[in-house]
Amino acid sequence: MKKGNKQLPERELRGGSGLESFIFHLLMAFRHPKQLFRPLLRNKAILLPLSLPKLVTAAVSPSFILLFTAEIWDVGINMPNSVAIMFAVMSIMGASFYLVTIQSLFLPRKEKRILTEHLAVANTTIYLSIFLGCIGLFLMVGLLMLFMELYVFPSDLIQTWPTLNKQAVELTDLVRLAAFISTVGVTTGALAGGFESRAVIRQLSLFKRPK
Repeated sequence: MKKGNKQLPERELRGGSGLESFIFHLLMAFRHPKQLFRPLLRNKAILLPLSLPKLVTAAVSPSFILLFTAEIWDVGINMPNSVAIMFAVMSIMGASFYLVTIQSLFLPRKEKRILTEHLAVANTTIYLSIFLGCIGLFLMVGLLMLFMELYVFPSDLIQTWPTLNKQAVELTDLVRLAAFISTVGVTTGALAGGFESRAVIRQLSLFKRPK
């Protein structure tokens, strides 16, 4: 029976709408969890930014500029946690979708209208790999900004910066500010991600590298 099941034809979606394609991807991902998660565990996608220096540079450079801007301190310190979290999630999801779209990583190509179940699993793996890479970029920039806030800026100076009449700047405020700046950095990094080699991103996000 198992041998016969392997020989059965794949499920296919022919010329479906965007919503139908999205649902098809979700269903096939749940149908083949092993084929979905094995590449994610193998490729260490969260470390993907380390192999994309242009992406990291485009994220870190504006983050340093923002860190030395008084207005960003006002916004980040006085921003509600729920808003900061929602902004970060939406930015990371948008950045990852932009990268896979601008690099044309989704399969099949535009001239083909047939989407098989294994292509759907491959597409989901690609997106999740880039998504994890954006999370890694977010953590990298955020930790760097937090380090700068804690060990570079004098605490007395921070307390005197304009903070919309806030009495004191606490550790949670600094973490929120670092996350907010990192979120902006992820967005700018994704916008510059189009300069990266599509072949390199595809190899790192999906396929096993040769030993």
